[in-house]
Amino acid sequence: METPYPGTQLVAKTGRFLNERTQRPFRKEESMSRLNMIVIAVGGFAVASVLPLAARAQSGDALAHAENICLDYGVGPNSVPFETCVSRAARAYDRGEPDLAAAEARKVGDASKACLSYDIEPMTMGFRQCMANETSRITVSRYEAR
Repeated sequence: METPYPGTQLVAKTGRFLNERTQRPFRKEESMSRLNMIVIAVGGFAVASVLPLAARAQSGDALAHAENICLDYGVGPNSVPFETCVSRAARAYDRGEPDLAAAEARKVGDASKACLSYDIEPMTMGFRQCMANETSRITVSRYEAR
């Protein structure tokens, strides 16, 4: 006999449907609650991923200054290092710390040169990882030198 719910079977004695996988009575509410949980989880993930981006909004003036200082330190446009440099320098300008912006630009420029010296192709995930490693290494070594 064909049942109205896929993956279920009708039990003759009780007239109830059983879930074939778990062998327990099937309730239509189960699938709805599972669907609701999935929607809630996906919605929560979407909100959680958008909020940090909104918190990092930077002023146009800070972005313009950041682009200029990154270019001054030899970090070329349309590249992974340029994106990193502008982001870090703009954050420093927004906080009113132009000296820190210059230090960030210098750090990213040094990291970019180091990664290129390792013959890693720009615009790859390996290059992004190298940039992250080099900028954190430069930060730690300069901090320990003080």
